[in-house]
Amino acid sequence: MVSIAAFNTGNNPLYLLLGMLLSLILISGTLSDLTLKDLEVSRQLPNRIFAGQPVLVGLTLVNRKRRLPSFSLQVSERIEGLRREDWPSSYVLRVDPGAKVDTFYQHTFSRRGAWQLQGFEVATSFPFELFRKAVEIRDPQTVIVFPRPASVQGLVLWDQLSSGNQLRPQPGREGDYLSLRPYRPHDDVRSVHWKISAKR
Repeated sequence: MVSIAAFNTGNNPLYLLLGMLLSLILISGTLSDLTLKDLEVSRQLPNRIFAGQPVLVGLTLVNRKRRLPSFSLQVSERIEGLRREDWPSSYVLRVDPGAKVDTFYQHTFSRRGAWQLQGFEVATSFPFELFRKAVEIRDPQTVIVFPRPASVQGLVLWDQLSSGNQLRPQPGREGDYLSLRPYRPHDDVRSVHWKISAKR
C-alpha cells in the first residue's frame, strides 16, 4: 500500500518509509537467525514419573557461539501425541556466548505407559516481535510413566508403631536375665535367684 501511494503521488518520503519498513523486516529476520544459531538443549528427567502427578524436568541450554548472545528464547518439549499448544515449555531471556543456562518446565502426563519425547523446539521473536522463528533439535527419548498411586486409607499410623530398634523385654533362653518377681508354683527352681532370696 505504501509503494502504491508513493507511486501515485510521487512523494519521496513515502519511498523512504517503505525502505525503512523493508529494512526492519530484513534486520529482524537476520537477527532471529543469528539468535537461533548454534544452540544445544539437553534434559534431566526425574527417576520416577507417575500419571496424574506434575513433574519438573530440568533443561540445560548451551550457546555455542563464540561472540554473539542469544535473546528471548522459548524452549518447548515436543511430545508425541500432544498438540503444539500443549507442549510444555520454558522461557530464557538471555544466553551469553559460550555459556549455559539451567531452567525447567512442569508437565503432567495424563496416562501411564511409554511416552515418546521427540526433542525440542527453540523459538524466538527477537528483536522486534514482527516474526516468530523456530528451529527443531532432535533428542528422542522414551519415558516410562507409572500408574497413578492409589490412596491408602484405614491403616495404622506407622509413627505410632515401633521403628524396630527399640528393646522389648520378653522371656529368653535359660540363663538369660529378664526381671525379678516372686516365686510361683511350677517355676523351675533353676531360675530362682538364691542370693536375693537369702537377703529377703
